Amino acid sequence: MKLVRTSGKPVKLFEGKTDPEGRLRASVDVPALAGAEGVILIQADSGGAVAEVRRPVLRPGAPR
Repeated sequence: MKLVRTSGKPVKLFEGKTDPEGRLRASVDVPALAGAEGVILIQADSGGAVAEVRRPVLRPGAPR
């Protein structure tokens, strides 16, 4: 799991492996964006098959 910002380098927030049932629980603190906006990027890899989910992170008070 990474935070990709409009300014600066991507920040790794979490990396882990699933349990035997294929589940993973993660809790992260998202650093301040300092005027930028960003995307949380979640990637999963299983035997070479890769899936990716992106979710926007907005500045406080930004229109949604």
